[in-house]
Amino acid sequence: MECIKCGKESEVGLFCVSCYVPKVKMPKKVFVEHCRGCNKYRFGGKWNIAGRREVERYLASRIKGEFKVALVDLYKKEATIVVDAKNGDVEYTMPFAVAVEETLCKECSKRRGSYYEGILQLRGNENKVEKIAREFKKLVLKKTFITNEEEMHGGYNIYVGSSRAMLEAIAKLGIKDYKLSRTLHTAKQGKRVYRITVSVRF
Repeated sequence: MECIKCGKESEVGLFCVSCYVPKVKMPKKVFVEHCRGCNKYRFGGKWNIAGRREVERYLASRIKGEFKVALVDLYKKEATIVVDAKNGDVEYTMPFAVAVEETLCKECSKRRGSYYEGILQLRGNENKVEKIAREFKKLVLKKTFITNEEEMHGGYNIYVGSSRAMLEAIAKLGIKDYKLSRTLHTAKQGKRVYRITVSVRF
Protein backbone atom coordinates (compact mmCIF):
# COMPACT_ATOMS: atom_id res chain seq x y z
CA MET A 1 0.00 0.00 0.00
CA GLU A 2 1.20 3.50 -0.82
CA CYS A 3 1.20 6.55 1.44
CA ILE A 4 -1.92 8.56 0.56
CA LYS A 5 0.06 11.78 0.86
CA CYS A 6 3.37 11.22 -0.99
CA GLY A 7 3.07 7.84 -2.66
CA LYS A 8 5.87 6.12 -0.72
CA GLU A 9 5.31 2.81 0.99
CA SER A 10 2.86 3.22 3.87
CA GLU A 11 4.21 2.06 7.22
CA VAL A 12 1.95 3.69 9.82
CA GLY A 13 -1.64 3.15 8.79
CA LEU A 14 -2.22 4.98 5.49
CA PHE A 15 0.98 7.05 5.76
CA CYS A 16 4.72 6.63 5.43
CA VAL A 17 6.88 7.40 8.44
CA SER A 18 7.70 10.90 7.15
CA CYS A 19 4.11 11.94 6.44
CA TYR A 20 2.49 10.44 9.52
CA VAL A 21 1.54 12.92 12.24
CA PRO A 22 0.99 11.33 15.68
CA LYS A 23 -2.62 11.60 16.82
CA VAL A 24 -2.01 13.06 20.25
CA LYS A 25 -3.52 15.75 22.42
CA MET A 26 -0.99 17.73 24.44
CA PRO A 27 -1.95 19.72 27.55
CA LYS A 28 -1.93 23.48 26.91
CA LYS A 29 0.74 24.10 29.56
CA VAL A 30 1.74 22.25 32.69
CA PHE A 31 3.15 24.12 35.68
CA VAL A 32 5.52 22.31 38.06
CA GLU A 33 6.96 23.82 41.24
CA HIS A 34 10.36 22.76 42.57
CA CYS A 35 11.28 23.45 46.20
CA ARG A 36 14.89 24.57 46.38
CA GLY A 37 14.89 23.80 50.09
CA CYS A 38 14.00 20.10 50.22
CA ASN A 39 14.03 19.24 46.49
CA LYS A 40 10.37 18.18 46.42
CA TYR A 41 8.21 18.80 43.34
CA ARG A 42 4.63 20.03 43.34
CA PHE A 43 2.53 18.42 40.62
CA GLY A 44 -0.90 16.86 40.50
CA GLY A 45 -2.04 19.27 43.22
CA LYS A 46 0.41 18.26 45.97
CA TRP A 47 4.06 18.28 47.01
CA ASN A 48 5.78 14.99 46.26
CA ILE A 49 9.06 13.42 47.31
CA ALA A 50 10.06 12.73 43.74
CA GLY A 51 12.99 12.90 41.39
CA ARG A 52 13.03 14.13 37.84
CA ARG A 53 11.93 10.75 36.44
CA GLU A 54 8.77 10.67 38.57
CA VAL A 55 7.89 14.19 37.39
CA GLU A 56 8.45 13.20 33.77
CA ARG A 57 6.21 10.15 34.17
CA TYR A 58 3.46 12.40 35.51
CA LEU A 59 3.88 14.80 32.58
CA ALA A 60 3.74 11.92 30.10
CA SER A 61 0.46 10.77 31.67
CA ARG A 62 -1.07 14.08 30.60
CA ILE A 63 -0.61 13.20 26.92
CA LYS A 64 -3.65 11.53 25.35
CA GLY A 65 -4.09 9.90 21.97
CA GLU A 66 -3.06 6.96 19.78
CA PHE A 67 0.49 5.86 20.57
CA LYS A 68 2.46 3.03 22.13
CA VAL A 69 4.58 5.02 24.61
CA ALA A 70 4.94 8.69 25.51
CA LEU A 71 8.09 10.06 27.17
CA VAL A 72 8.81 13.62 28.33
CA ASP A 73 12.10 15.42 28.91
CA LEU A 74 11.42 18.00 31.62
CA TYR A 75 14.26 20.38 30.82
CA LYS A 76 14.34 20.03 27.03
CA LYS A 77 10.55 20.55 27.11
CA GLU A 78 10.08 17.81 24.55
CA ALA A 79 7.83 14.78 24.26
CA THR A 80 8.86 11.63 22.44
CA ILE A 81 5.90 9.74 20.99
CA VAL A 82 6.48 6.09 20.09
CA VAL A 83 4.09 4.49 17.57
CA ASP A 84 3.85 1.05 15.96
CA ALA A 85 5.00 0.87 12.35
CA LYS A 86 5.27 -1.93 9.82
CA ASN A 87 9.03 -2.29 10.31
CA GLY A 88 9.17 -1.61 14.05
CA ASP A 89 8.62 1.26 16.47
CA VAL A 90 9.02 4.84 15.23
CA GLU A 91 9.75 7.84 17.46
CA TYR A 92 8.46 11.36 16.92
CA THR A 93 9.72 14.35 18.89
CA MET A 94 7.26 17.13 19.69
CA PRO A 95 7.37 20.26 21.87
CA PHE A 96 5.84 19.92 25.34
CA ALA A 97 4.72 23.08 27.16
CA VAL A 98 5.94 22.89 30.75
CA ALA A 99 7.13 25.58 33.15
CA VAL A 100 9.24 24.79 36.23
CA GLU A 101 9.09 27.40 38.99
CA GLU A 102 11.77 27.47 41.68
CA THR A 103 10.17 28.21 45.04
CA LEU A 104 9.90 27.05 48.66
CA CYS A 105 7.28 24.60 49.88
CA LYS A 106 5.24 25.51 52.95
CA GLU A 107 7.41 23.48 55.32
CA CYS A 108 10.69 24.97 54.07
CA SER A 109 9.25 28.46 54.19
CA LYS A 110 8.33 27.92 57.83
CA ARG A 111 11.74 26.43 58.62
CA ARG A 112 13.60 29.38 57.15
CA GLY A 113 11.37 31.74 59.08
CA SER A 114 12.28 29.98 62.38
CA TYR A 115 8.67 28.85 62.74
CA TYR A 116 7.78 26.43 65.51
CA GLU A 117 4.63 25.16 67.21
CA GLY A 118 6.13 23.12 70.01
CA ILE A 119 9.01 23.06 72.48
CA LEU A 120 10.19 19.90 74.20
CA GLN A 121 12.09 20.65 77.40
CA LEU A 122 14.16 17.74 78.73
CA ARG A 123 15.73 18.00 82.18
CA GLY A 124 17.43 15.72 84.68
CA ASN A 125 19.80 12.78 84.32
CA GLU A 126 22.30 13.66 81.60
CA ASN A 127 22.53 10.20 80.03
CA LYS A 128 18.76 9.76 80.01
CA VAL A 129 18.20 13.24 78.56
CA GLU A 130 20.69 12.64 75.74
CA LYS A 131 19.16 9.26 74.89
CA ILE A 132 15.59 10.58 74.79
CA ALA A 133 16.64 13.67 72.82
CA ARG A 134 18.32 11.50 70.21
CA GLU A 135 15.32 9.15 69.88
CA PHE A 136 12.84 12.03 69.87
CA LYS A 137 14.62 13.84 67.04
CA LYS A 138 14.75 10.68 64.97
CA LEU A 139 10.99 10.21 65.32
CA VAL A 140 9.88 13.81 64.87
CA LEU A 141 11.99 14.39 61.76
CA LYS A 142 9.89 11.79 59.96
CA LYS A 143 6.88 14.12 60.22
CA THR A 144 8.20 17.67 60.47
CA PHE A 145 11.32 19.77 61.01
CA ILE A 146 13.35 20.99 63.97
CA THR A 147 13.83 24.75 64.01
CA ASN A 148 16.35 25.02 66.82
CA GLU A 149 18.06 23.11 69.62
CA GLU A 150 19.32 24.64 72.84
CA GLU A 151 21.72 22.61 74.95
CA MET A 152 22.15 23.86 78.48
CA HIS A 153 23.35 22.68 81.85
CA GLY A 154 20.97 19.92 82.87
CA GLY A 155 19.01 19.54 79.67
CA TYR A 156 17.78 20.39 76.17
CA ASN A 157 15.16 22.59 74.53
CA ILE A 158 14.05 21.30 71.13
CA TYR A 159 11.89 23.57 68.93
CA VAL A 160 9.60 21.63 66.59
CA GLY A 161 7.68 22.72 63.49
CA SER A 162 4.51 20.77 64.35
CA SER A 163 3.09 20.40 67.86
CA ARG A 164 1.08 17.39 66.70
CA ALA A 165 4.22 15.61 65.48
CA MET A 166 5.92 16.47 68.78
CA LEU A 167 3.12 14.93 70.86
CA GLU A 168 3.00 11.84 68.64
CA ALA A 169 6.74 11.31 69.10
CA ILE A 170 6.44 11.73 72.87
CA ALA A 171 3.67 9.11 72.94
CA LYS A 172 5.75 6.67 70.87
CA LEU A 173 8.61 7.06 73.33
CA GLY A 174 6.24 6.02 76.12
CA ILE A 175 6.66 9.26 78.06
CA LYS A 176 3.55 9.78 80.21
CA ASP A 177 4.79 11.90 83.09
CA TYR A 178 5.18 15.47 81.77
CA LYS A 179 3.85 19.00 82.12
CA LEU A 180 2.12 20.67 79.18
CA SER A 181 1.35 24.34 78.71
CA ARG A 182 -0.20 26.25 75.80
CA THR A 183 0.17 29.85 74.69
CA LEU A 184 -1.79 31.48 71.89
CA HIS A 185 0.56 32.11 68.97
CA THR A 186 -1.74 33.46 66.27
CA ALA A 187 -5.17 33.12 64.68
CA LYS A 188 -5.57 32.11 61.04
CA GLN A 189 -8.95 32.34 59.33
CA GLY A 190 -10.69 32.30 62.69
CA LYS A 191 -8.71 29.28 63.91
CA ARG A 192 -6.45 29.70 66.92
CA VAL A 193 -2.92 28.35 66.66
CA TYR A 194 -1.22 27.55 69.96
CA ARG A 195 2.40 26.94 70.81
CA ILE A 196 2.78 23.99 73.13
CA THR A 197 5.58 23.47 75.63
CA VAL A 198 6.13 20.00 77.07
CA SER A 199 8.45 19.68 80.08
CA VAL A 200 9.88 16.30 81.05
CA ARG A 201 12.12 15.64 84.04
CA PHE A 202 14.03 12.39 84.54
